Amino acid sequence: MVRLYSDVQLEDKKAPAPSTEERLKRVSEVMNTLPPLCRRAFILARFEDMSPEEISDELDISIRSARRFVARAFAACQRVLENEGHEK
Repeated sequence: MVRLYSDVQLEDKKAPAPSTEERLKRVSEVMNTLPPLCRRAFILARFEDMSPEEISDELDISIRSARRFVARAFAACQRVLENEGHEK
């Protein structure tokens, strides 16, 4: 028998986890607060699978800056996702 999520009762009475759509919306909101180069470097790294060297060439920045921008954006997204369960 397949049980739907709405049929399951939460034992610890915590709010249900946010949906994937809600989480993506929050990540998008965070990404929009980042500086343009930081946001672009993250998109190139995560969605276009580019290396720091390729990102540095594409954006005309140093390899170190490319790595730093990707790390900064990733950390911002991670903080949002980790805090989702602590709200309410």
